[in-house]
Order: sequence, then structure tokens, then C-alpha cells
Amino acid sequence: MADFKTRIDDLTGFASTDDTALNDWLSAGARSVMNVLPLNKLERVASNENFTNNIDVEGKKILAVVRKDNNHASKIYTPCRKLPPSMMGRVNDTNYMEAASESDPAYIIQNDVLNTYPGSNASNDSRVVFVNSSITVAHGDSSIANFPDEAEEAVVLYGARNALNRLMNGMNAISALTVSVSAPSAPSISTVSYSAATSGKFAIDICHLICIWVIETVNVCLRCLRRSHVRGAYILIAHAKCAGIKHHGVVAV
Repeated sequence: MADFKTRIDDLTGFASTDDTALNDWLSAGARSVMNVLPLNKLERVASNENFTNNIDVEGKKILAVVRKDNNHASKIYTPCRKLPPSMMGRVNDTNYMEAASESDPAYIIQNDVLNTYPGSNASNDSRVVFVNSSITVAHGDSSIANFPDEAEEAVVLYGARNALNRLMNGMNAISALTVSVSAPSAPSISTVSYSAATSGKFAIDICHLICIWVIETVNVCLRCLRRSHVRGAYILIAHAKCAGIKHHGVVAV
């Protein structure tokens, strides 16, 4: 399989000489993926290291701690239970249930140092099982040691995502944009012809309609309307005269 740099370039077209960035992205991706892998996958690629009494565990993801049972004829490895640093006193006091023994050992981690209890009876009688959580990956690598093969593609995708972010950041510069514009064409319109409206006839027709509506609706003749003192009656009569309206045999005069 191709190296990680080639695989990232195939996905993104990054094709950069910034190999340092690729190394950082790949290493960060491997550590992030390792933090979410299930225990059964981590156990498959785990390492172990023997120690006496204590060991520095910085950069180690602890899967298990065991200690030899000195009272057993075969001095078999016995699983150690984990206790918080607050139990540092009780782990050595048999009056407490937290107390450790040869057949029921314990361990405490404080300041990146793992200590087993009871203390060692012989050199390298304790063992820690772990995976390397400070793993580093180089752009020229094509595989990752002590790492599940099926999870390597996730590391490539992690690096590809960061490469795409870098490419998009490069597009933020105005100089990277090309804009082509042109002025729109002026609209054209054909010759418009029209005839002026006759306002006088329109006004008379409107008055005619108003007078007919008032007389028919109120059901009064023009004589009655003339005798009334209703506001606007004389205006209606005047309009009726103008329109020549006849009602009840009376022509407006």
C-alpha cells in the first residue's frame, strides 16, 4: 500500500512539501483513533513491560497490571486492582478492606508513576500491559506499528480532513479569487401609441349613475328632493339637471 502522504494527496490534491504538518496530523489522528478503539482491539496490539515496585507510565494507555503471588507455589501473576491516590495509606493497612496482599495486590498511579502493592519481593515481579498512547506516525510510513490495521484508514481520513482545511484557508485570500463581470445591455422598447381619454363625458356618466342610484334607492322624486333640506340634495339635483334624468314623470329642470 502507498505511503500516507500519497494516500492523503490522492484524496485531497494537497501535494504539499509541508511534511512536518503531515507528520503532526497523522500522529494526532492515530492518538485520537486509539482513544476510541474498543478494548478487544487494543489488547490485540498491546505491549507489556516488567518492573520492580514502580514504573513511569507517561505515554502509556494502561490495559492491565499484574504482580506475582509470592505465596503461590508457582508464583503466578495475579491481577492488581486499581485504587485512587487517596487510598495510599489504607492500601498498606490490613485493618481496611482496601489493603493489598500477595493474593489480592493493587496499584496506584500518581504523578505518572505506577506503584504496586504490596512491595516487590523480587526483581521484575510486576508487569504492566499497555498500548503506546504517544504514538508517532511519519508521512512516509505505509503502516503503523502496534496499531490495528483496520483503523489505519481512519488515520488517513483524519490527515485528509486537516489537509482540506489548509487548502480552504488558502482560498480566503482575495487574490485567489477570479471574478469576471460585464455591464448589462440596455433594454429596448418599441414605439408606444395611445389616445387621450375624454374626461368631460366620463364625469357626466359618473354623475348620471350616482343620481340614478340615489333616486332609485331612496325612492324619491326630484320634486321631493328639491323640497327637502337634506345636505347635498341640491348638488344631486344639479347633477340630475346636467344628466337630464327623469323620475316620476318629472324632468330635472
